[in-house]
Amino acid sequence: MSGLLEKIIHFVKYCYLEIIVLSLFVVDACSFYVDRCIGLAEEDRFSFVFRAIVEVILILIICFKRLYNRYILCMFALVSFPLIWLLLASFFNGEYSYNTFNTFQIIKESNKYIFPVIVYWGFSVSESRYKLLIFELIYILSAVVVIFAFLLDIPLFYTYGLSRFGYKPMILAHNEITLFWMVGIIYYLKKVFETYSLLNLICCIIVTLGAFLLGTKGMLLFLLVLSFWLIIFVNRMSVLKKMFIIGFILVLCCLFFMYSGIFDFFNGIYKTDGFLYSLSSMRTELVSARVIPTIYNWRWYNYLIGGYFLKLPIAEMDLIDLFVFYGAIGFILYFILMFKTIFSFNKSNYLAWFFVIMYVVIGGMAGHFFTSGTNAVYLAVLCSFLQKDKEILNIK
Repeated sequence: MSGLLEKIIHFVKYCYLEIIVLSLFVVDACSFYVDRCIGLAEEDRFSFVFRAIVEVILILIICFKRLYNRYILCMFALVSFPLIWLLLASFFNGEYSYNTFNTFQIIKESNKYIFPVIVYWGFSVSESRYKLLIFELIYILSAVVVIFAFLLDIPLFYTYGLSRFGYKPMILAHNEITLFWMVGIIYYLKKVFETYSLLNLICCIIVTLGAFLLGTKGMLLFLLVLSFWLIIFVNRMSVLKKMFIIGFILVLCCLFFMYSGIFDFFNGIYKTDGFLYSLSSMRTELVSARVIPTIYNWRWYNYLIGGYFLKLPIAEMDLIDLFVFYGAIGFILYFILMFKTIFSFNKSNYLAWFFVIMYVVIGGMAGHFFTSGTNAVYLAVLCSFLQKDKEILNIK
């Protein structure tokens, strides 16, 4: 019996990363299926409970290993700011009253910002050998499912139902899938540049095709900018070839917008509600309804530490949400924490910094990047891979 227990402990010690990654994927897939079949209210999503358990386990690992103590203060500050402005608002303005549920929701939202860092720290001490294999299998499986869903027109995987074009993998929240595919594409591009092989190239194409079929504006923008970035920075092609490829990409994008129905969908919104409303997918209305009234009622300290009392999420534009939720101090602390941990890349790691720029830009416009619990694990694995031995990714 003791021998079996030792084997189990040894297995968990060296394979806990694989267990976490695979388990989270399975839980998300189950949530997706249950929601599609019978509907699943947000408060009934068991994926949140499972992530909470994972977070507690990883925090215990971090404390046991005594990792990154100098950055723990940043994390506590980020978590504490909402509690501070809750207390200040109660003290200065008696009209604000909070029940246990609302307070819990605010703390939970705050925790989402530091969850990717906790995952990254917990994974950094892992001695797992097969984490990248599990990671790759998840992305290939997701891409193959999406491609077959498109070919067979399976309604279960529609991104937006019948309203517009799009197919998504087994992830419940479609606004988090853009980041999911961005992570997969950058990972396989790194593999192609690092150790070129036909298998890596085929996998990269499959994942990119799955991402393309998602049909969101953020994903299409990422693929378009990535194409131009590769053409400009990869110096193995002549100027004529680059111009030809750029023209081909633009024509392909135009044809896709015209014949997929996306152009007609957004053109209808543009005619009735205006350009900004159409471009932002209603987020301008959220800014008017939630952000502006909140800032109008702020006191001086709110500009430093934030303060949000209305319905969550806020504007679904991550840069705006981050400032409203944490204020100027929290905004700066968040990026210090991210760039000292997950985004700690060599200056010459061009692909990694391209990903960071797109993460901030698209997340700033689309939302659900900075607080994505679904993608925290995949983001941590990707950035650990990009930081591997602090190697310089030379694509020249």
